[in-house]
Amino acid sequence: GRGQSLGARGQTVNRSAQSLWNVAFGQRFFWDARAATLEEQMRGPLYDQKEMANSPEQLLRTLNDIPLYRQLFRQAWPEDFQTADAAIRPEQVETAIAAFQSSLISLNSRYDQYAHGYADALTEPEKEGMNVFRSFVARCAECHTPPLFTNQQIAVIGTPEPAGMAFDPGASVPLDEPTLRGGFKVPSLRNIELTAPYMHSGRFATLRETV
Repeated sequence: GRGQSLGARGQTVNRSAQSLWNVAFGQRFFWDARAATLEEQMRGPLYDQKEMANSPEQLLRTLNDIPLYRQLFRQAWPEDFQTADAAIRPEQVETAIAAFQSSLISLNSRYDQYAHGYADALTEPEKEGMNVFRSFVARCAECHTPPLFTNQQIAVIGTPEPAGMAFDPGASVPLDEPTLRGGFKVPSLRNIELTAPYMHSGRFATLRETV
């Protein structure tokens, strides 16, 4: 519910936290699309001093000092815990978190039921809105493409920053389309009514403002 997330020490970070729904199907991660895998993505917030403010050494020391975690990791990776001094490794932590995130699937909404043939799953106003959404006039679906409601591309749409916030240059990593540097990854619209405020900076408080 925040326009910008809070870090480990209570400070405001630069961007809004994106939803984790359906990240199992993601191709690139972060607003600027700089990570290619969930494992690569999680190293960002874990070790960023503005976010989780952790380090690989501290993370492993903390986990390995908790007997229950060592037991659970031993169950998950029995072949790696053959000796008494075997310890949790960073890549195991990343794999475990990615496995959990990949379980967060949303593909049975009322829209999905409608798309699968149940005509009464949507109300008449919702059907009208869907037709506008898919129309050549609004062209929303060109970027927010069903069923994930994102084409996972970088888009430059000129969203202004909130008053007092420094300009965010967005994507700067080498991408397939270099001309799109400076934009942001198109977010999924799955469960969008639950994730206000909107945009990378939390610029808009409501869906109506965003549209």
